Amino acid sequence: MNIAIQIKGNECVYTVENSKIPFSKPEAEQKSGIGLQNVSRRLELSYPEKYRLTVESLNDRYSVQLNIQLS
Repeated sequence: MNIAIQIKGNECVYTVENSKIPFSKPEAEQKSGIGLQNVSRRLELSYPEKYRLTVESLNDRYSVQLNIQLS
């Protein structure tokens, strides 16, 4: 797992990368997305139009980047 937090100008950038654990496809389809939906909803309530959330599912890892405007 890699975690980084940076301040770039008036923006805070959080980056998290985590390796994938292989499992069967039906199980993956049943459990996907609920946590990310909740996070997106909370971000919109706390930082309306002041954030960008990018989620990537790569072959061997997940990558998430959250950019939040500070001012």
